Amino acid sequence: MRVSYRWLRELLDLPAELGPREVGDKLTLLGVECEAVEDLSAPIRDVVVGAILSRDKHPNADTLSLCTVDVGGPEPLSIVCGAPNCDAGKLTAVARPGVSLKGGPPLEKRAIRGVESHGMLCSGKELGLAGGDHDGILIVEGQHAPGTPLAKALGLDDFVLVLSVTPNRPDVLSHVGVARDLAAFLSMPAPPPIAPLAAHLEIPTESGRRPPLVNTTPPLRMKAPSATCAERGGPVDDAAQVKVDDLVRCPRYLARVIEGVTVGPSPQWVQRRLEACGVRSINNVVDVTNLILLERGHPLHAFDLDKLGLDRGRATIVVRTAKPGEKMVTLDGVERQLHAEDLLICDPERPLALAGVMGGKDSEVHQGTTRVLLEAAYFAPAGIRRTARRHALHTEASHRFERGCDPNKTLEEALNRCAQLIAELAGGQVRRGVAASYPKPIPEVEVKLRPARAAMLLGLPQKLVDEALVARALSALGLEVAGREAGALRFKVPTFRPDLTQEVDLIEEIGRLLGLDRVPETLPRGTGRPPPSRPSDTVVVSQDRVRATLLGAGFHEAVNMGFISPREADPFDGGGQRIPRLVLRNPISEELSIMRPSLLPGLLRSLAYNQRHGEREVRLFELGTAFLGTRPEGVKARPDTEDGPTGGDAYAKERTYVGIVASGTRMPRASDTAAVPVDFYDLKGVVEEVVEALGFNTNLWDGNVRLEPVPADRAPYLHPGMAAGVKISDEFVGVFGELHPALQEKLDLRPPVLVAELDVTALAALFPPPPSYKPVPRFPAVKRDVAVLVDERTRVEDVYGAVRRTPAAAQGVVEKVELFDVYRGKNLPAGKKSLALSLTFRAADRTLTDEAVNALHAEVMATMERDLKAEVRKG
Repeated sequence: MRVSYRWLRELLDLPAELGPREVGDKLTLLGVECEAVEDLSAPIRDVVVGAILSRDKHPNADTLSLCTVDVGGPEPLSIVCGAPNCDAGKLTAVARPGVSLKGGPPLEKRAIRGVESHGMLCSGKELGLAGGDHDGILIVEGQHAPGTPLAKALGLDDFVLVLSVTPNRPDVLSHVGVARDLAAFLSMPAPPPIAPLAAHLEIPTESGRRPPLVNTTPPLRMKAPSATCAERGGPVDDAAQVKVDDLVRCPRYLARVIEGVTVGPSPQWVQRRLEACGVRSINNVVDVTNLILLERGHPLHAFDLDKLGLDRGRATIVVRTAKPGEKMVTLDGVERQLHAEDLLICDPERPLALAGVMGGKDSEVHQGTTRVLLEAAYFAPAGIRRTARRHALHTEASHRFERGCDPNKTLEEALNRCAQLIAELAGGQVRRGVAASYPKPIPEVEVKLRPARAAMLLGLPQKLVDEALVARALSALGLEVAGREAGALRFKVPTFRPDLTQEVDLIEEIGRLLGLDRVPETLPRGTGRPPPSRPSDTVVVSQDRVRATLLGAGFHEAVNMGFISPREADPFDGGGQRIPRLVLRNPISEELSIMRPSLLPGLLRSLAYNQRHGEREVRLFELGTAFLGTRPEGVKARPDTEDGPTGGDAYAKERTYVGIVASGTRMPRASDTAAVPVDFYDLKGVVEEVVEALGFNTNLWDGNVRLEPVPADRAPYLHPGMAAGVKISDEFVGVFGELHPALQEKLDLRPPVLVAELDVTALAALFPPPPSYKPVPRFPAVKRDVAVLVDERTRVEDVYGAVRRTPAAAQGVVEKVELFDVYRGKNLPAGKKSLALSLTFRAADRTLTDEAVNALHAEVMATMERDLKAEVRKG
């Protein structure tokens, strides 16, 4: 939302030291974040107002004029101008030599068709003003001394505060609302100490009244313009009436009639004020409705009264829902097919507006309008939200109605002030009375607040947050003390604050006004137990470590929706048979109809998108939730349910996973080397990095992570010869490998495609105990390298297992076994491979002799020959 600093100063007696940026900082402390401060005068800072003293014909050009212009200097300037409206006696915008317009080069004195020109008379477009054109020079309205800065003359000597307003704060979607918050904040003292109350305040009790709470410091007062309306015409009932058919969607509807208006351009001050807040000027009647919207925060709409259908001689407004097949053309010129749930403003014959969203073309105020019906209503937020989304219309009105407007005081004030201002600017008169429908007034709610509870939640001493402070703070925001109970106050909450419904809401308001930056920092009270010794014991920290590892490995994080199509899920959940599906009852579309059983479908969709757009080097990962349906034992699936083949019997089980995809070539590489496609072993290294970052040991000899073949039914989407499962403590925590060729072809993916998926929830639960430490060895180690021939089907893990079964390993003398080479090829028997191993021997209590090491080595070789039929390679 854009807020004018100048407008705020008109509403509030701000201290002189509070400039626009200081006000922005104060609002941010209040929870209304100021994202930027814009200086509206910056583009025209050096442009001034000039009075055209005379206009003569250019001696050498028929279409140019030679103007003498007073700009407040010792001598008038002679300026050549080609605009048709540069007549003597007018005030205009003058850019003198040396001034830059819209970031261009500085103007210079120069001869135009033989006559020297000392500057430029500017059009609105040349100055970059909203709504400016090249039809002529800008004519400045009002009385201004020559040389006055143009920004001041146009009301652009202002700053705009760009505020980010959260959805729960509809009360600050206006200048009056922002000023109210700011006034309350600036009048609140900062603890400690808490100053006395800023105004007289009496608190009613059940038995009588307490003495007033007094402070000599006056509060910061708002100066909101009067919301009264001078009525001079006949009774409104003779001209208009209101009928509301849907009192749930429209509890209140008010209308005033203004007659004898003359529709035309708005005064420049109105146009500039609207433009500063990002609203386009249309005409004086419509502009006033937008001006009051920005001032008071309540949407209004003006109808051409003479275009409304009559009922017994009176223009009639009917509020109802749409009929089957009904259509209307909205103000943006689009014909809209109306839905049965759309709330409409109608006359007896046809729709006039989408209630709370946008008016209709047929009843808009135009140049010939002389009678206006001005609407102010309260619409239920949920219905407006659905209508706006259904028609893809987000307007200033719908933005406010969706969040909740005030059905009472603000609505009345906005209607009266708008009617009065239309009468003043368009020359009309307001009929007496209001056409109204409000059969069941919406009451103010009461909320109880315990000062002791407020002090506890805010972390402040109870003696500081007492009844006086609480009453003063909330009264400054417009709440009223309704009564007092034991240790508590009851507050009547005005209807312009629909977000205040509970005690904690009121406590938050007190904290905002005291300044949340001043609330002391304290650690939460614990249970007496020490904090966990390993921060990695939580899934959240595990996610952070996984994310940091993958980002460091050159992967980019992706975020996909939790919904996918059944077609995408088929390879990963076996069509819903391997993993029961969680089917949405009311999906957005068929393509988003089930909860994802895996993160890989979304990542593969992202990979395909990148490849289609020419990106070959793709490294993506996603940390998110997968939804695994489970079926209680004994419960059978019912394929005929409306939820799909298994959705009716599925039960949700959410787990956090990390999904990884990689494609392209091995990175990085030198510019003079050939590109090598990524393969299974590249992905294996990444997976090992991830689990090691979580504290696990992937070393084959003494680690707690095992890589094993994946069962055929566990990951059918992987290439059967290029897949592995990650196993810790006999539990599979993930799989990785190359995507099945058939699936790559089906998804139109360019190979190679490597994928992995790890269960972060399981990894967090399986964190190993804290590392154990042992003293630095006192005795040296001895290494022996050996190459052994084994059957091609023998796993490296089988070799390590054979070494572990030797008596030497049991005695702790075999310290480490490392595989450093695998050879397949010529000079080897068919069906054999060569494994090169490095064996490390060390004793904790002695130095091993060569004879002892030879004996230990022979013992290891004998075990491998016996268990694996291994042969030691010679030469």
